[in-house]
Amino acid sequence: MSDPKRLHRDEEFSSTYAVLPVEKKENSEEKQGNETPKSASKSGIKLKNHQLQGLEVDYLYHIGVDTHTHNLKEMFGDVKFVCMGGSADRAKHFAITCAEELNIKIPVGLSIAPIGKTERYSLFKVGPIISVNHGMGAPSISILLHELAKLLHYAGAKDVIFLRTGTSGGLGLEPGTVVVSEESVSGELEPFHKLAILGKVVKRPSKFDGELAKEILSCKGNLPVVIGKTMSCDDFYEGQARLDGASCDYQEEDKMNFLKHAHSCGVRNIEMEGLQFAAFTQHLGIKAAMLCTVLLNRLEGDQVKSTSDQLKEYTEHALKLAIEFIKFKLAQYKTLS
Repeated sequence: MSDPKRLHRDEEFSSTYAVLPVEKKENSEEKQGNETPKSASKSGIKLKNHQLQGLEVDYLYHIGVDTHTHNLKEMFGDVKFVCMGGSADRAKHFAITCAEELNIKIPVGLSIAPIGKTERYSLFKVGPIISVNHGMGAPSISILLHELAKLLHYAGAKDVIFLRTGTSGGLGLEPGTVVVSEESVSGELEPFHKLAILGKVVKRPSKFDGELAKEILSCKGNLPVVIGKTMSCDDFYEGQARLDGASCDYQEEDKMNFLKHAHSCGVRNIEMEGLQFAAFTQHLGIKAAMLCTVLLNRLEGDQVKSTSDQLKEYTEHALKLAIEFIKFKLAQYKTLS
């Protein structure tokens, strides 16, 4: 495993860490300062699992850190933003861009590197920002959300905002438009996430923080941004009414009727993680928002026909909006302090 070494305290934003790999702590004095489930912070992210109090050590297996080996409070106690997207490359790119845009200096000869394990997720930290990839689909992001929530709880991080940035198919929108989600609905257009727990289906509402969405919208500048509902599906092809999968038991007329109906219900884009993301963060009371760029208008077809340069530009729109919002909030925090 690897964890960050103290490198630089950014004067403007009180950013304590840039992410660089170092060795594990070995001596007993250092381990005495580490957070454990029994001494977790009473403020910040509130977990809803009293069973954790019985753990001597909580191993956040998929991230690759734990409450015994790592001093989570020192490593992550200053986190204010968790930004996540699908791929590891995008997570690293966002971390590098944040360092540049927020003037978080990395010492010469060193570079931003992932913390912990990288088999499933790659987690980077620059200043008060975690940038991490969540993989594809609800099961993958669910695992990450559980472990991130526990990590930040043990670290005692306060007033943390979760942001998911990504790409999506649009409904009635031009490619390049960013949709800030007000609510995520299922492939059945239901405003809740269904999860089978102990053989019974539990329904959890999937709304995003409305005021947070408005704050993000106010940071759009010249970017094309709208607020709307997002349909989150369990499948890329049939679940999203595509006609170009290996299996399709419906006709184009059926597809268009459904997509037009979804649009009339306020849905403006389609992706695969938002329902889980919204339901989880709402359930734990974590402020969260989702910012997804539209790559195509699904009312006009299923194939992405933009050039590679256009797609690169479109993908950057959601990342730029997230960074502008982070700048806005950091300036706000500085004024309040």
